[in-house]
Amino acid sequence: MTSSASEPQLELYRILNSLDKYERALMILHLKGFKYDEIASILAISESNVGTKINRIRQRLIAEHR
Repeated sequence: MTSSASEPQLELYRILNSLDKYERALMILHLKGFKYDEIASILAISESNVGTKINRIRQRLIAEHR
């Protein structure tokens, strides 16, 4: 993290760091634009599980950061 990071970037870092390692890896891959099938292959889970986990994490973060 650089000193030139904007406030939204800093908030994103804080949110990502609030996740456990597995969730953080999943969300970083998603944010970097990996497709669900690629994430599934990397994390050794099913493609449908990728979508489910991303949605659950997203919903939890929305509720926590309102």
